[in-house]
Formats: sequence, structure tokens, C-alpha cells
Amino acid sequence: MWGATLASERTADELGIRTERGRARWAYVMVVSDGKAADLPEVRSFIQEKGASPGARVKELIGHTVDALRSGNAFNGAAS
Repeated sequence: MWGATLASERTADELGIRTERGRARWAYVMVVSDGKAADLPEVRSFIQEKGASPGARVKELIGHTVDALRSGNAFNGAAS
């Protein structure tokens, strides 16, 4: 867990996540993904997508993940 937390600081800088709240959310994402979220091209491109700040995108990412888990879509073909 400590390694994922430390990696979240480095990757938050890379992704442009500047706010304390955004960094806290990103640290959460990194911990629950065992540090793998930053390695996923889909996650990186979503966070850096134009139109919203990277911190706001992290919040959206968490919301989309929760919605997918609640509806079962995270396990029913989400990777296809």
C-alpha cells in the first residue's frame, strides 16, 4: 500500500493533478488498484482529456467505476 501511495505522488505530477483533493482521490485509486491505474492507457487518457481539470477527471473516474460495479458491468464484458 505504501508503494502505491508513493507512486501516486509521482504519477499525479505526470498527469497534472494539482489540488490536494484530486491528489487524495488519485492516491485512493492507486491504492485500490495496487498501483496499476497509472499504467493503464485508458485511465491516463481519460484523466488528461480536455474539458475538465485532471482532479475533476479523477472524481469522475471513481464515480464511473462505482456505477459499473453497482450495475455489474465491471465484470460483464467491460474489458471487451
